Amino acid sequence: MRQILYIALCSIIFTLSAQESLMPFPKYGQLSETTNKKYIQQKQKQRIAALNLPFIEDFYQSAIYPDVTKWQDNLVYVNQTFDLHPVSIGMAIFDGLDASGQPYSNVPNSTGIADRLTSQSLDLSGLSKTDNVLMSFFYAYNTLGETPENNKDFLYLQFLDERNEWQTVWQKTPNKNDDSTNFKQIFIAIDTPFLHNNFQFKFYNVGSLYGLSDIWALDYIRIDKDRDSIFDSNIKDMAFQYPAPSLLKRYYNMPYNHFDSTQMADTILLSVKNNFINPTTDFVDSYTAKVLND
Repeated sequence: MRQILYIALCSIIFTLSAQESLMPFPKYGQLSETTNKKYIQQKQKQRIAALNLPFIEDFYQSAIYPDVTKWQDNLVYVNQTFDLHPVSIGMAIFDGLDASGQPYSNVPNSTGIADRLTSQSLDLSGLSKTDNVLMSFFYAYNTLGETPENNKDFLYLQFLDERNEWQTVWQKTPNKNDDSTNFKQIFIAIDTPFLHNNFQFKFYNVGSLYGLSDIWALDYIRIDKDRDSIFDSNIKDMAFQYPAPSLLKRYYNMPYNHFDSTQMADTILLSVKNNFINPTTDFVDSYTAKVLND
C-alpha cells in the first residue's frame, strides 16, 4: 500500500513540474495609476522657468517620482534601496516599467526605448567653451535587479542643441568583462552648439519592454561652469547610503501605546560612505552619542 501511495505521489509531482505556467512579471508595489495621476496633478500646478547653474541632483527624496522642478517626466523610479553600493542615498532606476508600474508592452520578448528622464530647460546663454561647462553623473548596471545584456541593452544621454534637435553625446552597453558592482562616474563637456538659453538633457534606456528587467541606475548628476574633470572626480561628500534602520527589535514602527523599553534594539547598523578619493586621509569624522533623559 505504501509503495502504491509513493508511486502515485511521484506521478503527481512529475505532472505538476512538467506543466508550464505564466507568472506575473515583477514590479514595484509603490507605482500605480493613482500615484501617476497625483504626479500629473502636481506637475500641472508648477510653472517652471529656465533653471540656472549649478544643476545638482542626487535623488535624495521620499517621493518615488523625479522632482517636478528639475524634470519633465516621471518614467524612472526614484528609490533608496535598489543598488548594492550607491554613491549616496537615493537613485533613479531605468527599466521596462512605465510610470504606473505596468510594462510598456505585453509581448514577453519585446524590446525598444523604455524609460526616459528629461530635464527642465537650463539657461546656458552667455557661456562659451572657455567657461568649462561640464556635466558629470554616476551610473551602474549591476544592481539588485536583472543586469542588462552586452550589445543588446543600452543607456543613452542626449543634449538639446540650439536648433532644437536632440544629439546623442554618450551611450553605454554593459561590458561582459566588467564584474564591478560600483557606480562609475562620467564627465561630458557641454560646448557649442549646446550653450543656449533653452538647453536640456535626456537619459533613456533601450532594453526589455516587458517589466522589471534590464535595469540601470543613475545618481549624482552635476552641471556647472569652471569645472575640472580631474579635480571634480572627488565629489567631497560623506553620505548616507541607505535609509536609517528601525530603532525597534522586531518592527519598523508600532503604536505608541504598545511600546515599552524592551522593544528597543540593542544595536543598529547605519552605512555611511566616504566619497573622497583618499578616504583615509582626505576626510575623517567621528561621532559621540549621548543618552538624554533616559
